[in-house]
Amino acid sequence: MRESWGGSFEKFNHSPRIVYNGTTSLKDTVAFCTILEFHLKGPDLNIPSDSVCFWMEVPYGKSVQKWPGYHLGKGDYVIRYIPKKAETLQYRFTSAITAINGLKGNIVVNNLWPGKKHSTDYQLGDNWYTDKGSPDLYDGKIQGGKTILKWRKDILQDWAKRWTWLK
Repeated sequence: MRESWGGSFEKFNHSPRIVYNGTTSLKDTVAFCTILEFHLKGPDLNIPSDSVCFWMEVPYGKSVQKWPGYHLGKGDYVIRYIPKKAETLQYRFTSAITAINGLKGNIVVNNLWPGKKHSTDYQLGDNWYTDKGSPDLYDGKIQGGKTILKWRKDILQDWAKRWTWLK
């Protein structure tokens, strides 16, 4: 694919998705933007499948983000979460369901997207692309960042020209 100010890309054929049966620990590492699916066991309750019955709480600074979880039936509870940046993530589950309430874990999130292949990944078609993943193309934590940085002067000059049109 030809380079441009929009970046430089390579084909890929999977979108990362990892299924955990239970909580995770600092031994577990995923790429940012991976779909994490936590399956938890609990009682088989008569809860409609579209009803929130537990929460995943993730502390961010002084606030807490809350993500809803659902009962799939037969005592299988699930939550899907997508980490948005490289970090060591702490979380806990809260619920009126005692088998789930208070469960907690950690997971290491790196910025090497799309990461290792897993059997649970979503398979994609032939026309999917991602920023080039070579480590020498990272700009700090930004994958492929250097593929656009070399165009910075051209982009800024183009914007300056467009701003003069507004005068």
